[in-house]
Amino acid sequence: MNRIFFLLLASVLLAACMPAFTPPQAVPERFDLGARPEFPVADALPGSTRSMAFDLFAAPALENTAMRYRLNYADPAKVQFYAYARWADTPGELLRLFLQERLFWMEGATPDRCRLELDVQRFEQIFSAPETSYGALSVQARLRHPDTGIQAERRIDLRAPASAPDAAGGVKALTGAAEELVGRLRTWRVNANANCQK
Repeated sequence: MNRIFFLLLASVLLAACMPAFTPPQAVPERFDLGARPEFPVADALPGSTRSMAFDLFAAPALENTAMRYRLNYADPAKVQFYAYARWADTPGELLRLFLQERLFWMEGATPDRCRLELDVQRFEQIFSAPETSYGALSVQARLRHPDTGIQAERRIDLRAPASAPDAAGGVKALTGAAEELVGRLRTWRVNANANCQK
């Protein structure tokens, strides 16, 4: 009897000295907007030989690496975040690098007199149904001349369909929306105001 008691006591003491078991936690995946593209000269768009200097400002809600999404079919006012997926940097910094690599790509480009100002207001994945979602990117854009102030201003709202109802699908959709933003900005700049070339 005493032997059984001492064995039980020893097992209890041994268990008390051992650290509690903590199950391993999944490491969040990190995403960005892809590698820098290689642009052949033949792909130059009208007016793209003028380099576009810009400033980008992101909404305070986007100043973190969380990946946002909304279930519009359930509660469109509720912002949710992926538990095991993160941006590699804040959305503002990712977009800044993405645009810089695409709006300054041609060596020897003539500098534009106007500076582009971008306020990023939305950058998130939106589900319209459990299996259907899209990337939403909203930007307020301005062209500011150093001497005469704002020459043109417009809001750009973009949607790109997601290929899958998950974080990776949202990343591809938002990358597609960012690529469309580049084209919109180039076209808008060409058509906006000739004063920017003086």
